[in-house]
Amino acid sequence: MQDISNLDENSQLLTKNDNRRLINLANQFWHTDSSFKRRPARMSMLTAQSVVPTGGETEFNLGGDFPTVGDALNDVWQRHPALRDRILNEQGEIRQHVNIFMGSNDVKRLKGLDTAVDADEIHIFNAVSGGRTLVSR
Repeated sequence: MQDISNLDENSQLLTKNDNRRLINLANQFWHTDSSFKRRPARMSMLTAQSVVPTGGETEFNLGGDFPTVGDALNDVWQRHPALRDRILNEQGEIRQHVNIFMGSNDVKRLKGLDTAVDADEIHIFNAVSGGRTLVSR
């Protein structure tokens, strides 16, 4: 379930710089059916990739302390090299539709892979898109 509203937990409009609002706006850039546009697309094409099984792990304990997010992810690539191409592009940057968070901080909005690790957990998500943003006053 994805919360796509522009209201906070108190039914107030999200502020201009609220991460939740910014993520919802970013989703509109690649929304597959473009239903948010005045003239929606007449068709859309979806693609899928088969990922080679790597043991089914969804959580990884890192083998030490790492100064940057990139250093921490390099530890993951050593054990699961197929994940690297799913998270980083050909230039070694975080893919456009992948989000990496430390706590509530979006690593892309900081220093990307050079962001200093200052949290106990790093979360990696594919961007989620769908639905419409509702405006209410």
